[in-house]
Amino acid sequence: MSKNNDEMVKKMLTSNEIPKELEPENIKAMLDRKKIKKKTGMTSTVIKVVSGAAACAVVCTFATNMFIQKGKLRNSTDKEALVSDILINSSENELTRVEAEMYMQGAPDYSRIYSYIRKPEKQNAFDKMMEFFSGGKNEYKNDIYDAAGDDFVYEEYNDESFEESFVDTEVQMNGALTDGVLNSGDSGYVDSGTKAPETSGSGSDLREEEDNEYSDTYNQEEGVEEADIVKTDGKNIYYCFEDEIRIASVDSGKFTSTNVFSPKADLNIEENEWFNIRDIYLIDDKLIVVSSLFEESSNEYYTYDTKTGIRDCVVGSVGSSEEVSVSVYKTGLEPEFIASYTQEGAYSDIRMIDGYVYLITNTTSDFYNQIKDVDDIDSYIPKYGCNGNDCFIPADDILIPEEERTNLSQISYTVIGGMNVLSDTPSENVNVKALADYTGTIYCSKDNLYAAAFTGEDTSITRISISEGNINPSASGKVDGYVLNQFSMSEYNGYFRIATTINNTSEESNALFILDMDMNTVGQVTDFGLNETIKSVNYNGDLAYVVTYEQTDPLFAIDTSNPENPIILDEFKINGYSTYMQKWNDGLLLGFGIDADENAIERGVKLVMFDTSDPNELKEVGLTTYSSTEEYIYSSAIWERKNLYIDSKRNLISFPLSIYGYEAEFKNVFYSYENGQFTLKGEVDLSSEYDANSRVLYINGYLYLITDAEFKSLNVDTIEVIDSFKW
Repeated sequence: MSKNNDEMVKKMLTSNEIPKELEPENIKAMLDRKKIKKKTGMTSTVIKVVSGAAACAVVCTFATNMFIQKGKLRNSTDKEALVSDILINSSENELTRVEAEMYMQGAPDYSRIYSYIRKPEKQNAFDKMMEFFSGGKNEYKNDIYDAAGDDFVYEEYNDESFEESFVDTEVQMNGALTDGVLNSGDSGYVDSGTKAPETSGSGSDLREEEDNEYSDTYNQEEGVEEADIVKTDGKNIYYCFEDEIRIASVDSGKFTSTNVFSPKADLNIEENEWFNIRDIYLIDDKLIVVSSLFEESSNEYYTYDTKTGIRDCVVGSVGSSEEVSVSVYKTGLEPEFIASYTQEGAYSDIRMIDGYVYLITNTTSDFYNQIKDVDDIDSYIPKYGCNGNDCFIPADDILIPEEERTNLSQISYTVIGGMNVLSDTPSENVNVKALADYTGTIYCSKDNLYAAAFTGEDTSITRISISEGNINPSASGKVDGYVLNQFSMSEYNGYFRIATTINNTSEESNALFILDMDMNTVGQVTDFGLNETIKSVNYNGDLAYVVTYEQTDPLFAIDTSNPENPIILDEFKINGYSTYMQKWNDGLLLGFGIDADENAIERGVKLVMFDTSDPNELKEVGLTTYSSTEEYIYSSAIWERKNLYIDSKRNLISFPLSIYGYEAEFKNVFYSYENGQFTLKGEVDLSSEYDANSRVLYINGYLYLITDAEFKSLNVDTIEVIDSFKW
C-alpha cells in the first residue's frame, strides 16, 4: 500500500471514532456469546480475532470477507443458543441484532421483498474501510475498482450455495494480518427432553391392528407424528441408510426376505449428485420418504495482502445448494412411486397430522452484491416444485415483518409446505408459506406450529395455525432468553408454555413463561437454577419438569395449573444431569443422561427414576450408572433420544453404549425396573462404533435391534439373539 493510502487510512480512523463494539476485545467477547451449533445443513459464521493492537486490520479484513462471502444461514436447534447474523446499523453507529417481528401478511410483490436487502450505508469507520477497499463501488461481478489511484481488481466468487462457512482471522501484535479464508465445517444436532403423552407410557408408542402389535416412534405430542430413520408396519422394517432404504420382512422373529430400494431414479437424481435420505413415515399403505439433494458447484474466494490492499491468493472450493423432497410410495418390499414434492432449503424438520405433512426447510438469499436487480428473483426468492416442475413461491405467500429492516445484506427464510400424503394426487394443492428474515426452532401441536427464534437477548415466537395442509400465521410475541430445543415448548389447555435460559452479564438464570393464544405473556416463574442452563424439559399435564445443570442436577417441579401464577413446588438435586425425561407410569418419571461426580466431572451415563407422585416432594427411587474414571463411556442416545427404547408395558429400557479403554467395546444394554431398582436383563454386542447409533423395535412378541450393518431379532424375555441378517 502506498504512503498516500497509509495516510488515507490513518485519516479515516482518526476522524471517525471506532465504536466500542468494534474494539478487538469486544468483538471477541461478543462473538464468544454467539456460539452456534446446528442441525445438518445449517450455516454459522464465526469470526475469531486474536490480539488487541490492530483494530483497523480487523475491520478491513472482516469487511472484505463479508463483502465477498455468500453463505447459507440454516436452522439451529442448539441447546446453548440460537442467534441471528449480526449486522451493522450505520444510523446508530453500533452493532445490532436482527429481531423477528410479526408475520401477519404476505408481500404485495417481489419488489417489496427485494427492498429488504440493502446495501449498507457507509457512515462509520467499518463502512469507510469497506468503501476504501472497493473504491466506493459495489456492483455485481468482475468490476474494476480504483482504490485511491491504485488499480484494484475485484472478482466476485460465484457459489450457488455455500452450505457452511466461517471467517477465521488472526491479527498479530504488529498489525500484520494473516489471510482470512472461508471454510466449511459441521456439528451435531442435540435432541433431548420430551413431553409424555397422556396415552401410553411407552418410549416407542405402540400400534395395535387386529393381532398386529408393533412399536412406533415416540411422539412429543399425541396425534402429531414424528418421522424417523426406522419404521415398521408390523410386517416389514424400513431403515434409512445413506441414499437407500433397506427393507426386511419379518415373521415370528425370522427375517423372511429383504430388499434395497432407492428413490433416486424416481426423483431423476444423477449418480454423481449427493443425495441422502433423511427420514421416513408409514401411514396406511403409504411410505413417505424425506430426502435431501445437494447440488455441488465450484466457487472461488479471495484472501488479500493488507500491505498492498490487493488480492494475493485465489482459493478453490466446492459449495452446495440443498433442496428437500417428500416422496410418496406404496409400501412393500418393492415400493411403488406415486408422487413427489420438493422444497428449497436445508432440512429442518417435518410433522404429520391426520395424513397431512408439514415440511420445514431453511434457506438464505444471495448477498446484496450478488443480486443483479429486482428481476433476478432466482437469487432471493425460494422455490418449490411438484413432480419435477419448479416454481417460485408467490409474493403473497412470503410473510414479511411489519417493520422494514435496514442494512440487511441478505434474507433468510423458514419455508413451510403442507401436503396431503393420503390423497390420490398428493403433490397437488400444496400450501406453501415462507417467513422472510427468519430462522428458528420449530414446535408443533395438533393445531399450531410455533417458530421460536433467539434474537440475541430474547426469543421471538410466531404462532402459525395449521389445518388440513393450510398454513396461516396467527399471532406473535416475545420472551426473555433462548430455548434448548422443541421440547422446551408445549401447548396445553389453550396456553403456550416455554422454558428458557437467560444470559445476563453477571449470571445465568432460567424461566418458564406461559402465553395465551395471542402470544401475550400471562404468567411466569423466573430466576431458578441460577448460573445453570436447562438440559431437558418434560411436560405432563399441569406439571412442568425442568432439569438445569452446572455442577449438580436440579429437577424442578413447576405447577402451571394457574397460567397466571405458575409455582415451583419442589427442587431435587443429584449429581450429573438428565438429557431426556419420559413418563414411566403414573407417579414415576424416567431420566437418562450424563453421570458426573460431586465436582461436575463427567464420567459416563446413567438411568434414574424419580418419584413424582407428590410433586411437592420429589424423590429418587432408582439409579444405575455406566461410569469409569479410566475409560471413556458414552451413548449416542445422549444426543439422539430416538436411540432410547423405553417400554413400560414390557418393563424394558434399552440404549447403545460405546466404551473406549484398552480396547473399544460397543453394545446395546437392556434393563428392567422394579421396586426401586434397575436390573440388567442382557447385552448384545455391536460390530463397530458405526453401529452404536442403533435402534430397537418391538413386533409381535420379538425385539429387533437395527444397525447400519446388521438386523438382529431378540427374545423379548431373555434378550438372546434368534436370527440376524447382514447387509
